[in-house]
Amino acid sequence: MESTARSRRRTGTRWCSGPERGLTLLEVLFALAVVSIAAGVAGSALRGLSRTTALETARLRTLTALLQARRRAYGREATCEVAAATGAVALTVRNPDGSTATVGLPPDTHVTHSVASGRVRFFASGLAENATIIVGTRDDTEQASVIVNQRGLVR
Repeated sequence: MESTARSRRRTGTRWCSGPERGLTLLEVLFALAVVSIAAGVAGSALRGLSRTTALETARLRTLTALLQARRRAYGREATCEVAAATGAVALTVRNPDGSTATVGLPPDTHVTHSVASGRVRFFASGLAENATIIVGTRDDTEQASVIVNQRGLVR
């Protein structure tokens, strides 16, 4: 049996004869539809993950600002406070020496609930005012809270 390049070609592990068959338009459209659906599902999952990440970052920044104020008040033996008004997109740490530091929240997050005075004070003794600060997404569908108790513990 004689094999020539024109009559038979080896593709992979099989011998085939005749012209190679390509994909039909219907097969290409079906594959494109499957890929589009998979991309849509992945995109919506990533959008939800992005919102969750932004909310957790806002909670951690709030927690860090409060812990920083507590540490400064105790270390400098003076009152230090954190201003966190409802609706704010940033927190302000007021140091005992009068200087301030601003801690911004991630985009699309804000303080959804704070104490009535809009500030949390930490005293030189290590004690603090009780407070709950809640941060949330812009549409308030997701929220996370940071709690300060009277002993100055932040969680």
